[in-house]
Amino acid sequence: MEEKRVDENVVEEKTVEVEPAENDTQPKKKNLSTLIYSLVVVLIFAAFGGVVYYNKVVHVKKQQDKKFAKNEYGAKNEEDFTKNYLELAKYKGLKCEITQEMLDEYIEGDTVSYENVERAAKDTDQVEFNLTGYVDGKKEADITLKEQEITVGEETDGPFQPISDLVKGKSEGDVIENVEGIDAAEISEEGKDYSGKKVTFNVKVVSVSEKKVEKITDDWVKEEFSEDYGWTTTKDYYDYVKEELKNEAISDLWKQIVDGSVLKKYPEDAYARIIEEVDADYNYAASEWGMELNDYLEVMQMTEKDMEKEYESELISEMASWYIAFKEDLLNISESEMNEWWEKSYEDYGYESVEEMKENYEESEIKRAIILEKAANFVYDHASVKQSYKIPE
Repeated sequence: MEEKRVDENVVEEKTVEVEPAENDTQPKKKNLSTLIYSLVVVLIFAAFGGVVYYNKVVHVKKQQDKKFAKNEYGAKNEEDFTKNYLELAKYKGLKCEITQEMLDEYIEGDTVSYENVERAAKDTDQVEFNLTGYVDGKKEADITLKEQEITVGEETDGPFQPISDLVKGKSEGDVIENVEGIDAAEISEEGKDYSGKKVTFNVKVVSVSEKKVEKITDDWVKEEFSEDYGWTTTKDYYDYVKEELKNEAISDLWKQIVDGSVLKKYPEDAYARIIEEVDADYNYAASEWGMELNDYLEVMQMTEKDMEKEYESELISEMASWYIAFKEDLLNISESEMNEWWEKSYEDYGYESVEEMKENYEESEIKRAIILEKAANFVYDHASVKQSYKIPE
């Protein structure tokens, strides 16, 4: 069981046999803004959430802050930037909800595990299976998949929903033949259309695993989290979960802004920098899995058009943060805020010290990250967030 997780994008249904490459001892530089809000691949806020600002504010020179439009985007001035570069969506009074389902799903990620059993599958079991596709009676590699997983009785949609019921009562090694009702086009590796053809599948059960749910107690929290995070009580754990749910809400609100904003003018230098940063992130992720970039993008099902959309979304996200910070007088960053950010961040990125991390990041990059964080927190503070969940007693 993982002790603390950061949500990561996973490829659903289709799997590729890859093994993570051995971690290098030297931390790799990452795009700070993308790590907060990458709107196509994954939304991550936890690494920057909850900054504690000192009461004593030592402002950097105001005239430096007020030049962001020119320095970052090549605009004549702030008025030029806000009028001609970005049509910003509504950012006050937005709505979102933190549901009981979100809470339950998050807790399950920490408390649920599966243990192999030698018996027939029943409801809530996890079944691993191999799928062999046939088109007009001939085996078709394009729709033949290995090491797929489903949860018995809980697959309510998706291409494998029919299998969820069929594997119930089956054991390791059992084969179910001539299965129909699976949308072959949806699982096609090559995006083929199988309309008008007779498509059937054989399903072989590879293993059956029983669901185990840990009870959240002070003892469990101590065992799982005390060494790394110092948590010793259920309150410590639930406080963390509530903060993570808040971060999910912030990501939802920010996505509303990015999706609703319109990029009116492309600042060429900033766009080129965004492309470089996003590509560097993907290269890093690919190297972590021991893959070439093109192979990794194929596994992630990212097309050239998807990448272009991500570049634009990332650019809008960054520009929106400056726009909001300018309008709401959030541009000034104190020396205390900068120091606090370094102190709370260097370990998250695998560095031994603040000094080591500073060797890899320029102050301008840290400033962008802090501005984005401040703007996002402002949006959350001025939003209507419905909290329809209940923390267990």
